[in-house]
Amino acid sequence: MAIQGTREWQDYQVQATFTPHLARSFGLAARVQGLKRYYALRLHSRWSGTTRPRTRWHNRSREYPVEWELYRSYVLELAVSGPK
Repeated sequence: MAIQGTREWQDYQVQATFTPHLARSFGLAARVQGLKRYYALRLHSRWSGTTRPRTRWHNRSREYPVEWELYRSYVLELAVSGPK
């Protein structure tokens, strides 16, 4: 995990290309302020083969099923603006 930036960063977006090989999960995060305070787009495999992008802020999270597969490249982009 690499974290860059400060709390003063306000409105920005992050983007990265991922090609999972031996992964159960991978993703991108913004506004990281510890292990329980961040916004992230994380693809995580479940037994069903679906994945769940996730946002987490003060133990509140939302998950949505998305299909993904190993050895395929994915471009993830996450934008933060104001309190969103």
